[in-house]
Amino acid sequence: MCHDFVQELPENTQVMVTSFNDEITVQQGVTTDKVRALNAIGALDAGGGTEIYGSVLYGYEALKKVSSSKKVLIYVTDAALKSG
Repeated sequence: MCHDFVQELPENTQVMVTSFNDEITVQQGVTTDKVRALNAIGALDAGGGTEIYGSVLYGYEALKKVSSSKKVLIYVTDAALKSG
């Protein structure tokens, strides 16, 4: 799923890959290199806690620094939100 999405991105699209559990880690800083982005995605490992709020906030703050009017945050998690 993620592989196909990255492959279909327009050339020179800026991509950053972060992972999160109990902490947030930048796996690949902002790059236009699809291979680097895909390698970072392929190295992701599920496990640990899920810091949903902090990771969304981190993504939002990172996007604010991008000098483009077209910004997208793709959020993939292995956890379900608790209700109530």
